[in-house]
Amino acid sequence: MKNRADYGPKSVEALKAALQDNPDSAALLYNLGVSLVAERNLEEAKKAFEEVVAMEPNIAEAYVQLGGLAMHKGDLDECLKMNKKATEVRPRFAVPWGNIGFVHMQQQNPDKAVKALKRALSFDPQFIQAHT
Repeated sequence: MKNRADYGPKSVEALKAALQDNPDSAALLYNLGVSLVAERNLEEAKKAFEEVVAMEPNIAEAYVQLGGLAMHKGDLDECLKMNKKATEVRPRFAVPWGNIGFVHMQQQNPDKAVKALKRALSFDPQFIQAHT
């Protein structure tokens, strides 16, 4: 049985190879970014997600990922900005609303946080992070 580490680099390499054959695939590039995050290669992941939104600005998940990377660096304002962008692209996507709520909590804005978290739950009543 392979351990988890056996999948990361091969996955990244396989995705990079696939992108050589299909350089205009935002989906492949997004998946590369996710694999890079899993490997903790955050700078390269950020570049991949930035390329995704430049190529296909309607992929809300890429903005959420960029927000997560900003949060990891402690940049709450950028995290908030990226998640708001995700809600503009896909207004009924619960995840960015939950993230917006989390940022507002971190910024000591409980009223804004509750509003965003309630919105997240209106789109996904089973969204555990929003409940907590």
